[in-house]
Amino acid sequence: MPHHSGGGSHSGGSHGGSHRGSRGGSSGPRIRTSTRPFVGARCFRYHDSHGSEHFIYSSAAPQKVPFIFLIIMFFFMIPFVIAGGVMGVTAFKTLFPSAPKPLKPEYSAVSSHIEDNVGVIGNESELEDTLRDFQEKTGICPYIVTVYDFFWSDNYTSLADFAMDYYLGSFSDEQHFLVMFSRPEKPDENNFVEWRWDAIQGDDTDPIITEAKFKRFSYLLQEEFNKDDSSIGEAFDLTFSKTNRFIMDKTKGNSYGWFLVFFTVMWDGILLIIIFSVFKQYKNGRRDYEEVPMDHPNSSNNNSHNYDNYYNYDNYDKYDTPDEKFDSSLHENKYSGSNVVDASDNSIIDDTDKYNS
Repeated sequence: MPHHSGGGSHSGGSHGGSHRGSRGGSSGPRIRTSTRPFVGARCFRYHDSHGSEHFIYSSAAPQKVPFIFLIIMFFFMIPFVIAGGVMGVTAFKTLFPSAPKPLKPEYSAVSSHIEDNVGVIGNESELEDTLRDFQEKTGICPYIVTVYDFFWSDNYTSLADFAMDYYLGSFSDEQHFLVMFSRPEKPDENNFVEWRWDAIQGDDTDPIITEAKFKRFSYLLQEEFNKDDSSIGEAFDLTFSKTNRFIMDKTKGNSYGWFLVFFTVMWDGILLIIIFSVFKQYKNGRRDYEEVPMDHPNSSNNNSHNYDNYYNYDNYDKYDTPDEKFDSSLHENKYSGSNVVDASDNSIIDDTDKYNS
């Protein structure tokens, strides 16, 4: 439905409005898996696509992942992928907006774009030509209405509410741009006229009458109304004439688009990681595993460890020099009781006695 664009008054200045329309159980035990052995682990062997042999250690036998898992995850990810695409397109359009295209009129042609109930528009012919030029450029039908305050003050709290009802009662499309001007029937005791104006636009006009362009229009109209040497009709004519020069210009890129780009990259990056993880989990879950003993002969080729060899010190002598070759008999005699020096042997010289002598 149409929405309030903004307005202004003699004493308050111009203001913007809302530029958006409205249409109507408990978990199971945790399975630990590693490429290295751990306490309570079982060893499983599998072959990759090249036929190479690999081993993993797990607290339970690996379970195959069914194909339905991939289907469920695929449908689950579709909305997130679409959201990422929409954000990307929005970011691109925000940074590099294209020039607006004129609307294809869905309304009936009107004989006049002006309804002057106050009699303040003396240049109706010139203003009518300017409004028709606006309509030809944009495809939007402009419409100017002037009223006295008593037309609406008894039943409405604001001119904007009255203008909205006027739009809904007069136009059945979303392609009109209504500008309503209101003033009291007589000036106050100080000869001050508190005029005001408001604008209502259909939702279809949003790509052309953007928030930035309406602010520019609003500033121009308010400026002309405040001039003492300009009539109301001249103010409308000059404002729409100036607006016709920029209304179809390409909108400048919004810096907000860079935030959308950053957020889109982060979003898509996380999605790619999740998708990669899902496919990797599915691929790994389709392997054929074979349980093998923990001390399988190829364990050393897989950077794994056999507990019997890992803690066997019979083949290791930390006191041997690098040049010594291992000799089991030497190893046995080296630490046997026959070679242990008795502290009672008089041939041992105490270092303290040597320094004291």
